Amino acid sequence: MKKKLLKTLTTQKLFMDKSKNVIEGFILKKILTLFFILLLISCKWGSASSEISPRLPIKTSKTHKFNKELFKVNDSEIEKKQNLNINNNEKNNDISAKVDSLPKKNQFIVKYGEVQQGQNLGNILLPIKGVPYSIILKILAEEIPGVNFNSINVGQKYKVILNADDKSLISYTHKFSNENIINITIQPEFDMKKVMSMDYQPPSNNVQKTKSETGQKISIKSNEENLITKSFLLGKTTFSSNDNYIKLDNKYHTKSAMYIEKETAKAFKRMYEAAKSDGIDLIIVSGARNYYSQKSIWERKYKKNQQAGYSSFDNAIKILRYSSMPSTSRHHWGTDIDINSLEPSYFEYGQGKKEYEWLSKNAKKFGFCQVYSDFENNDRNSGYQNEAWHWSYIPKAKIYLKEYNNRITYKDINGFLGSDLAEDLKMIEDYVNGISSYCFY
Repeated sequence: MKKKLLKTLTTQKLFMDKSKNVIEGFILKKILTLFFILLLISCKWGSASSEISPRLPIKTSKTHKFNKELFKVNDSEIEKKQNLNINNNEKNNDISAKVDSLPKKNQFIVKYGEVQQGQNLGNILLPIKGVPYSIILKILAEEIPGVNFNSINVGQKYKVILNADDKSLISYTHKFSNENIINITIQPEFDMKKVMSMDYQPPSNNVQKTKSETGQKISIKSNEENLITKSFLLGKTTFSSNDNYIKLDNKYHTKSAMYIEKETAKAFKRMYEAAKSDGIDLIIVSGARNYYSQKSIWERKYKKNQQAGYSSFDNAIKILRYSSMPSTSRHHWGTDIDINSLEPSYFEYGQGKKEYEWLSKNAKKFGFCQVYSDFENNDRNSGYQNEAWHWSYIPKAKIYLKEYNNRITYKDINGFLGSDLAEDLKMIEDYVNGISSYCFY
């Protein structure tokens, strides 16, 4: 019985083991089959997706914490560096102070130039800092044998020396020829002298002024300086008894008699002949006018405007478009002349236009300049309206203008209707000196 039972149990165990092996084999087979199927699907999907879109960045689950220690500010280190910089700056300042106390090797800025077409002394120097109009007049007033600053020529060489600190003018050297080189020192004080070469250096501010390299200082006064009285400048004179003027031959003017300044007369005669050779006729329609003639013109217009209801101020402004107050006219000096017509329209077309064009091109060759130019030229900002007929002989007029500015005050402008308005109208600043910058030669 026991044997039978044992046999039965053994048989069952073997059956169960066999069944278990079959089942495990079946399951393993199914698992392997499924694994290969999934593997094939995965490979196909991966290949397809790689053709459609680029590979995405690989993501990581790790996050990096910001290391504050790497960027932590060390206050003590900064303080040490700041102290070090301060000490270095103090040392640099000490060094700079020592350097500044030493003589400078280059105290000047030197610029060389060449006279261009249309340039004159005025438009070369006036744009430079520290060069007032009075300096230009002072230079032009000097009469130096062999040179003429009123007529500098294209191509002549010049040298400008500026202060290295403020760019103000120290000196100007102009080469008229190898034998005639003129140095004009502006700082520390005005001086003109002949020098041997363009390499001449002016004395510095802490050195006394030296003599000319030729040993001869140039300081020449006008021979007619004693004739420039206040009465002359104000026009209170009689032409026939004043040696500054000369009576013109009738062929040069339209009046029964006309006087102009002597040198102006000579220059006009030369210009007259030159124009004639070019087919241009020039004739003076108004020359020297004294105080009394100007007073007659002024008061005639003043009374007419007064009757028309103008206030005193507006009356004067209206007259001042083209006419001067007595004692303020350049015609008093005999250096200024009106040529061919007193009508603005005359010079706008036809023969008048040709005459004006000739004068504009050639008058400066003879020393004449249109002082009352068109405001649109931007060469002046005050004074009378454009007068195409009004030409001034600058070599003499510049001397008289300088004297006028030095010696005449508003107390000297008197004795006619409206004279009390002279200062309010700034007659000296805006009218006597309201001339073209191109006439500063």
